[in-house]
Amino acid sequence: MITHIGQRQNGIFKIMRQLVLDEGNIGEMCQMFYDILPDHFGEVYLYGDSTGKRRSDQTGETNYSVIFQHMKQYQAPIRMKVPEKNPAVESRINAVQLQLKNPEGLSGIEVDPTCVELLLDYEQVLMDHKGGIKKVSNRKDSYFRRTHSSDGVGYWIVYEEPVRRPGQREKRVVLPKPPGHAFAGRAS
Repeated sequence: MITHIGQRQNGIFKIMRQLVLDEGNIGEMCQMFYDILPDHFGEVYLYGDSTGKRRSDQTGETNYSVIFQHMKQYQAPIRMKVPEKNPAVESRINAVQLQLKNPEGLSGIEVDPTCVELLLDYEQVLMDHKGGIKKVSNRKDSYFRRTHSSDGVGYWIVYEEPVRRPGQREKRVVLPKPPGHAFAGRAS
């Protein structure tokens, strides 16, 4: 299980911390996050794989609802930014590749050197014979740890900066305006 802590600043995806549990559960990962950032008051955005929205046959809960249950104690508001359907693997790969090196040769990603798993992924992840990402399910295979870290960061990147065809318009969800409030006798 792996979580990244990052922030987008001036258009740069900055990955500052990596939390890794070889054996663990969602509650332990949430506690680890809380222990590292106990006093963060800004909004926390939760990005990830849409399959985490599926209900477990055993518990009837989704992974994301379990995260929200464990994070109730957290003071900052938590906003989920998970698509209803995962983008195509190729779309995620293209979005990450474009951030790693854009047409001008600049990178839109900064990774702290302590994020070892992510750096190893960027160096070692391989394509499969279909042009996707090679996956391995055998824990004894030395490649087993690869892809988990870069997949997670990739969901953040493709959500915020998907690659679009020229002329393709961005689809945005428009949220209703919050109700007005009265200040100093005036309604706003």
